[in-house]
Amino acid sequence: MDESENNKSGKGIVSVSDKLGEFVAKAIGEPLEEASGMLADRIRFMRWEQQIRLVDRCKEIARNRGIEGKETPAPTKSVLPLIEAASLESEPELEELWAQLLTSYVDPQLSNVRTGYVEIVKQLEAVDAKILKICYTQYENKLEEYMNRPSIFGNSDRRRPTTFGIQKKRNSS
Repeated sequence: MDESENNKSGKGIVSVSDKLGEFVAKAIGEPLEEASGMLADRIRFMRWEQQIRLVDRCKEIARNRGIEGKETPAPTKSVLPLIEAASLESEPELEELWAQLLTSYVDPQLSNVRTGYVEIVKQLEAVDAKILKICYTQYENKLEEYMNRPSIFGNSDRRRPTTFGIQKKRNSS
């Protein structure tokens, strides 16, 4: 895109923004500044509500994992972008994925939860989350079959493989 195209697209964005502002002001009968402030407040409130739901779900997941009250600090460079992205989410499947990921970051039993997962989840749509869940469920079912299958050495020789590069921390005791 050359400079003249950038100028045109920039002017187009400003024009659309002005038109939207004028429309909202007329629709609610308030001056433009007041209307945009009300819109911004509403968006902030919606994001705040979403963050509360995220935290509540993370607490529930932590309780189910048996790590409630044992959470460890997570890397800021992962958690802040995650919370910001999750606060914009409205699809239940992706809300769940964000909650699971955030809980994994603070799970003291897990290590190697990559910071890049946030960027990957940002790119997903609800159908992608559904497909991932189906794939993971199938993986878990096959793994369970494998772990329960008789072995010539007994089942004690079978070690559960790590999941997607996320490893359980070994107790040093």
